[in-house]
Amino acid sequence: MHMRKPVDGAMEASASRLKAPTIMGRGRWAYVRPAAASQQRVTVKTKIQPAAKAAAHARYLEKRAAGLDGQDARGFTATGDDVDPKGLAEEWSEDRHHFQTIISPERGDRLDMRRYVRDVMARYERDLGSRLTWCAVIHYDTGRPHAHVLIRGRDDRGGDLVIDREYIRHGMRTRAMEVATKELGLRSAQEIAASSEKRRRAPEAGIGQAEGLGKAAGWQLHLNVPAERWHPTTQAVLADLADRGLPYQMHFAADKAKRLTVSVGPYDDAVRVARELDAAFGERLRDPTGKIARDDVRLSGPVWGAFEPQGDRDFTHWTVKGLPLERNAARDLRGLRGAERVALRDGLRAAADAKLMERYGAFYAGSERVRALEKLRELQRGMGHRY
Repeated sequence: MHMRKPVDGAMEASASRLKAPTIMGRGRWAYVRPAAASQQRVTVKTKIQPAAKAAAHARYLEKRAAGLDGQDARGFTATGDDVDPKGLAEEWSEDRHHFQTIISPERGDRLDMRRYVRDVMARYERDLGSRLTWCAVIHYDTGRPHAHVLIRGRDDRGGDLVIDREYIRHGMRTRAMEVATKELGLRSAQEIAASSEKRRRAPEAGIGQAEGLGKAAGWQLHLNVPAERWHPTTQAVLADLADRGLPYQMHFAADKAKRLTVSVGPYDDAVRVARELDAAFGERLRDPTGKIARDDVRLSGPVWGAFEPQGDRDFTHWTVKGLPLERNAARDLRGLRGAERVALRDGLRAAADAKLMERYGAFYAGSERVRALEKLRELQRGMGHRY
């Protein structure tokens, strides 16, 4: 009996397709002590994604002007700096999956974030019993510095990296808190109380408190702050908002200026906060004169705002402070002129206004309602809006 001679390279190709056996539930047996209230707070979120999506996510991680002081964000690994995440991710295309992790310490501004991430990943490796192939990028384009980490879905033996779900849910966060606490020390009683008060006040800022409202419900303030992440004015505004317990998001505009969007809640609170911010920082904030949209109203100096109930399908056009039109109502105004048009328009607005008042209450009402309406009418006349 004769054996067929293998074609050149066939054995090598076959061997390259072989993988080591998969070890299920890595991290299941790692003892992770429950986090104490005095430990530094860290948010950790992990998603398991197909390996084919790794390169696209890596492109997002290197987005422009998201690094320190508005520089472009660059990747790093356990041993290297200025690494290209896209190049690494493309090498993982034949894997079954990869992990996308966000690590966001509450006091990230006090940490050397690169060293911190490396220390956290070293603890993950110890718990999982395998060296990890990973690449991370630090973003500074939000209220707190945070790390995006791409972890390859292969262990150091070449098998699929399968992590226990309880370790993903709890263990990864606790390890990150341990490292932050080691670097910064335990939180004081005052810090714990302030953090608890901030979480308690968050719902009072108009976040999801009325039926039908989305996460960004209620009145929102908009501010143009200096573009540099560590600019004294930017830092002062962020600290002021943190002291007030107001949630905010930071966005880069086309001109690399930073726009802060602050969720406030009822209109009266929006006016009060806008005036206080203007008194404290007005001379240092960028003035948005000429850039106010139809649905915005100047509340104080360079601070402007808009009422944005989300998820409500009864209204498709929103204007400032009580001048919406119900779905398709504008069609009834077409072809009308003079007093007849004015009467129908006012009737439509009054009906929509009453409906919104009934539905959203304090999120919509305000003692300065009339003045806001007048500001809107002046703005609309100046911009030539028909409605």
